[in-house]
Amino acid sequence: MIIIETISFNFCSPRRVAVCVLLTLISACAQPVVMPEQQALPPLPDRGYDEGELSGSTQYRIDPGQSFVLVHVGRAGTMKSLGHDHAVASENVEGRVLLREGLAGSIADLQVPLKLLLVDDARYRQQLGLDPDVSESASAGTYSNMQSKVLETMLFPVAELHADFVSGDTQNAILDITLGLHGTSAHYQVPVVLDISPSELVASGEFVIKHADFAMTAFSALGGALRVAEDIPIQFRISARAVAMP
Repeated sequence: MIIIETISFNFCSPRRVAVCVLLTLISACAQPVVMPEQQALPPLPDRGYDEGELSGSTQYRIDPGQSFVLVHVGRAGTMKSLGHDHAVASENVEGRVLLREGLAGSIADLQVPLKLLLVDDARYRQQLGLDPDVSESASAGTYSNMQSKVLETMLFPVAELHADFVSGDTQNAILDITLGLHGTSAHYQVPVVLDISPSELVASGEFVIKHADFAMTAFSALGGALRVAEDIPIQFRISARAVAMP
């Protein structure tokens, strides 16, 4: 999840030298991204996944290699034309789903390690329809500021999500989602499309969160004339494999 950063400038003409110097001081974009090693996630909540009375349900475990969460980091302000949009993604989603017949009463719990977020991977920029020509320094500055100034991942390293399936069928299901991020939580109702088989479940959809939902402040520069947009669109595709019930 998804989630926010710095703003980078498209170019530095002679008339904009002062602006570019200011941005360099703010974002330290020349610093390379140092990706942390994978860390163990906290245990998932005990919601009865392994209890015997649920033996009539199907349990699925998330397949990180086939899943992603994708965040579109947009721009706002009167000088937004000087900046870039960014694609921030996770390919490290973990968790499980307990699916009951008819969907009602089904649940899911997911975790996303925020220190492993990808910034401006070419595949995800293309998926969002963004300009492919964004500099490595701009992406590095985005990653650095997102981690230290917005998400504060030293204090809050994991995003957690719990979902209850509340209505609908596989093509029009509604999830009641509680998303925990930055030390607080918010609730959303999210439509999803489900592709379910005895061996695999795939859920896809999108929704929008806001910085203010999680007491986060959108990164800004130039007195707010260039800033990250308050709304944060999130796309997801979660693939899970069936596991044997105890």
